[in-house]
Amino acid sequence: MIFIGKDDLALIQLTEETERLSFRDIEGALPDHFCDAVYALYQNRLYGMVTYGDALRAHQAGEQDVSLNRRFRSVKPSDYIEAREIFRDHYRIHHLPVIDSDGIFLGVFSRFDDLLYLKYCSSFEHDRFAGRYFAWHPRIQLVRPVGKGNTRQTLYDAWKKQLIRYGCTVRETAWDDIEDVRKNNGLILYTDEEEKRGAAYMRMLKNLPFDTDNSMTYCELLRAVNAPPAELIFQDLEARGIHVVILSACPKDSSYQLQLRQAFAERAQKYQGDLSCVHDDEACAFYGEDCTPEYAAAVGRHMFIMEKQNSFTRLKDGDEPYFHITNGERLTAGQPAKAAHEIYFFGPCLTVGSYVEDKHTVESHLQQMLNEQGYSCRVINCGSWGTVYSLLTRITSTPMRPGDTAVIFESSFVYEGFEQIDLYEVLENNSVPASWLTDSPVHCNSQVNRLYAEAVMAKMKDAGYLQKDDGPEYERNTDLCVSAEAVNLLYIDRYFYGMKDKFQHGRTGNISMHANPFTLGHRYLAEYAAAHTDHLIISVIEEEQGIFSFAERYAMVCEALKDLDNVTIVPAGPFQANRAVFPDYFVKTADTFEKNAENDSRIFGSLIAPALCIRYRFVGDEEHNPKMKKFNRILSEVLGEYGIETVIIERARKDGSVISASQVRKMDEEEARKYVPASTLRIMKGILADWEDVQSVRMPRVRV
Repeated sequence: MIFIGKDDLALIQLTEETERLSFRDIEGALPDHFCDAVYALYQNRLYGMVTYGDALRAHQAGEQDVSLNRRFRSVKPSDYIEAREIFRDHYRIHHLPVIDSDGIFLGVFSRFDDLLYLKYCSSFEHDRFAGRYFAWHPRIQLVRPVGKGNTRQTLYDAWKKQLIRYGCTVRETAWDDIEDVRKNNGLILYTDEEEKRGAAYMRMLKNLPFDTDNSMTYCELLRAVNAPPAELIFQDLEARGIHVVILSACPKDSSYQLQLRQAFAERAQKYQGDLSCVHDDEACAFYGEDCTPEYAAAVGRHMFIMEKQNSFTRLKDGDEPYFHITNGERLTAGQPAKAAHEIYFFGPCLTVGSYVEDKHTVESHLQQMLNEQGYSCRVINCGSWGTVYSLLTRITSTPMRPGDTAVIFESSFVYEGFEQIDLYEVLENNSVPASWLTDSPVHCNSQVNRLYAEAVMAKMKDAGYLQKDDGPEYERNTDLCVSAEAVNLLYIDRYFYGMKDKFQHGRTGNISMHANPFTLGHRYLAEYAAAHTDHLIISVIEEEQGIFSFAERYAMVCEALKDLDNVTIVPAGPFQANRAVFPDYFVKTADTFEKNAENDSRIFGSLIAPALCIRYRFVGDEEHNPKMKKFNRILSEVLGEYGIETVIIERARKDGSVISASQVRKMDEEEARKYVPASTLRIMKGILADWEDVQSVRMPRVRV
């Protein structure tokens, strides 16, 4: 969360009270201050707002103006903890107006804090695969920042220099001059999420398409560049006895496919590039003659909400009439409680089941076929949108047993040596009409999903992956077995490539911290560990379960410890203390805590610590926290098996009491400043750190 002052927002000064704003007025406010909402002021007070979502719905309905949202939540500047709680509990709220005690509008708290992370972001210097990514994407369309603030401009200048050093062809452009990017297959880079959303807002008002596939923020690019060759992960799965089936969409120039693509182009022209939904006049052809307007609106216009982590993404949990999502997995209809084997689906769009209800996804159709034909299999939908890196981390952090199958949708790539299904071939072999699709083979109706399910089942039968008499049945597998190959490719090679020589000379230690928020107690622990080691690696837990985001917590740690020369601060990655590896870390009680604590400790002790030559793990004593005291005991026992010493440090105290992050979260500003560094308090209040030292954005040339 960051605070944005009203001078950096898109504002409309009203001369009289009104209930609606015209698109022309909104369009006039946006160009100088791109953001997700336009704010209407009346007599220096916030009168109402229009978000991008509000405007999009009115635009799709063919209206010329949009209703002002007059029932918004607002907070005081001192309510920075309450604001975070609202963001946590109401994921559709992106901004909270900040009002002073006299009711004067000061600005907003914004959910999007990627500018904060970018100041301290990890360098490409030790990322093994960054150069590989830029070799594939050499043309970059760098969109010039708008607005008066110099923060975005400073980032823009730094990124431009570094991208050129990588050998990229960088073109500077304004937001409204990017149409030729699709022809050149270039990437469009916006500074941050606010600016990207503002550009989408503005282009919608001007009836211009917004290419979400080619558009990224700087943070999204950071998360995309570190993907290893996917086939290495797939080979590792098969080496562990897990079958792999690849779904791809490889276009050819057959007459059928040319006609299909022509139909897609005509649809794009008809709807002015808005292909994000099933439009009313095509709903009957898509869903069938019995389709009602209510059903088409609920299913054909449904928007999935994503939880975005630094390492991987998943669907936001929800319970709606046609969409049920639990633990980031969409419901598979007919899924048995026990089965001999499991079939996991990974990937975006088709895997998630865009435009269809739960019972009509590929997974649900496949589950029905398996049940009818007597196969003891459980089909699990792990679909989500994200980068290739996030897809691979989701796959490798999912508990699978030998004999299970991973069905992976990975765009148009062809991977030699794996069972593969070309979705275009399925369409062509079945003469599927264009009316059953929206704009691609992966945006389709239930009939097409059933054809894809039949193709998956036939492929698995032919490959010998399905056997009716296949041993005892089990409940859902929760035992994660992470391989050394996955840890090296997706974590060590992402942050530490070429650094092992540095850590193997001298004593190397580690602290894993949540820092929710970073306190003087964390500072005490870090100082002690740094004084007793030659190299100290501090791993900041990425899981977004706390009141403070990962970007905030990472910035707190970096800012508070920047004076300790022998400290390296990195994200903890996808294999430490997250919901996949250690779900019980974030809940009050759990029956599986000891098992998962041991699993988390073994992953660190057997795979991460040896790769980084870590011989010491420092933790604070947990005399007043029974759960974490138990974790320290398990950690010490397990790491001892690998020759790693767990050093338990007495917790720092203030006025006779242990300094506790949980207590700080309950304090007002005056009390909190006694227990946290000044930098932590500044970040808690949403204030961006000074940008004079922007050179700390470390992006030197990488090894290719």
